[in-house]
Amino acid sequence: MKKFARIFAAMFVFVANPVLAHVSPAEQTSLAAGFAHPFMGVDHLLAMVAVGVWATMLGKGALLAVPATFVGVMVLGFLAAIAGMPLPFVEPAILASVLVLGLAIAFALPVSPLLAAVIAGFFAFFHGHAHGGEIAGASFLTYGGGFVG
Repeated sequence: MKKFARIFAAMFVFVANPVLAHVSPAEQTSLAAGFAHPFMGVDHLLAMVAVGVWATMLGKGALLAVPATFVGVMVLGFLAAIAGMPLPFVEPAILASVLVLGLAIAFALPVSPLLAAVIAGFFAFFHGHAHGGEIAGASFLTYGGGFVG
């Protein structure tokens, strides 16, 4: 059985294509590309779902405030990257966002909606900066409008 599993795993290694969560800047020129982008990477998808689940768990006061803060601050991070503002540790912070938000859900972290919005907003800046830093010469209005929508 172990031999079969190894052969099966090796087969997938040789036939697997790389997962490309981020399309090339040339393809990031439309509203549709911006809208599709968050669904193409596990990190973005997990963060979006985690923000919504945690806000729902926290209740009525957080239900709109936490996701709205995430999107709003993500736009600020996006604009900061477009403006050329350097930001260290973008990818590690995105990874940390998935871990922290996941743990907040796992432990049903009982915080105020304000603190939850601050935590989500902190990580949202890094997510937005990553989006802005990746588009190079693409149209930031259409692409940015797409990932915010």
